[in-house]
Amino acid sequence: YYNVVNLNALLRRQFPREFVDVRTHLIRSASADAGDQTDRAADIPPRSLRSDNVHFNDAGQQIIAEVLAQRLTELG
Repeated sequence: YYNVVNLNALLRRQFPREFVDVRTHLIRSASADAGDQTDRAADIPPRSLRSDNVHFNDAGQQIIAEVLAQRLTELG
């Protein structure tokens, strides 16, 4: 957790225009499900978007694709 958070902070500082905080978008996408809310409170991507503790399922991958597509469009 701390490695990811610190790496994201470093990347945001070094590449402020290009950096996309996908993790935050995933966390904000948490459903009202109790498990997702527990994950959100722990500041981790919600379980409804993961197929295991590391990999995203189709719903999680869809959010990632949408966030990246939006940012690429913004960057032209």
